[in-house]
Amino acid sequence: MSTITRFLRNESGVAATEFALVAPILIFLLIGVFDYGMLVREKMKMENIANSAADYMVAGGDEDYLAEDLLQNYFPDDDEQTVSTISIETERVCECESGSSISCEADICSGGETDYKRQFQTVEVSRPYQLLFAYPGLDQEQVLRGRARMQVR
Repeated sequence: MSTITRFLRNESGVAATEFALVAPILIFLLIGVFDYGMLVREKMKMENIANSAADYMVAGGDEDYLAEDLLQNYFPDDDEQTVSTISIETERVCECESGSSISCEADICSGGETDYKRQFQTVEVSRPYQLLFAYPGLDQEQVLRGRARMQVR
């Protein structure tokens, strides 16, 4: 047999070669799944913070102490830099039965009727999030947002 024929029929090392070709793709996919999972986890954390903040405000909490009282529970081990990147916006909104927004001080809804007036506390929370790698179609710098709306009365 010629040397070339023996070389072409030799199957030793085929598995190592296949692994060398497939492993980088699998590792890249695994890192991408991990990175996306961390993004989803942080997004859920923002939603939880918004819900807790709305609950805190409805229970009579002070907006000035909202970040101090609430964020330390969600980020107990993180440094002050992580907490300082989170922005929290709160607003109290009133609506008539028809769904039109009015001033919370007004007693009369549109049309001069004294409809049932609902009062809501809305909270929006946001913070920047850095992905591990830049992916096609996604910015490496993402802004995570959480929003909650809770009826006061």
